[in-house]
Amino acid sequence: MSRLGREIAAFLLVAVIGIAAARAEMPVPFAVAPEEVGLSSERLARIEAVTEEHIKSGILPGAVMLVARHGKIAWFKTLGYRDRDHDAPMRPDAIFRLYSIASRSLRSPR
Repeated sequence: MSRLGREIAAFLLVAVIGIAAARAEMPVPFAVAPEEVGLSSERLARIEAVTEEHIKSGILPGAVMLVARHGKIAWFKTLGYRDRDHDAPMRPDAIFRLYSIASRSLRSPR
């Protein structure tokens, strides 16, 4: 995975955690479909497919992804494992240690 890809992944994880924290305080409604809030189901499916490829190749163990727009959750997916060694599937309420992800993506190449 390229440096830019890792930085984007770290940003998305931070965004998801921020949204999850906000959701804990105030429920956010789900859109019937991504198109309801002006998003493309086809393009979101491409994001899911690329993430699945990263999980299968071992780049990522798993992911929790959420996209919200206009005050509604348009897309929410959990993929892969929270513990690959024990075949424990990723859960929507998984907690991530982001410092380990960010420190790798922000390191300058040697």
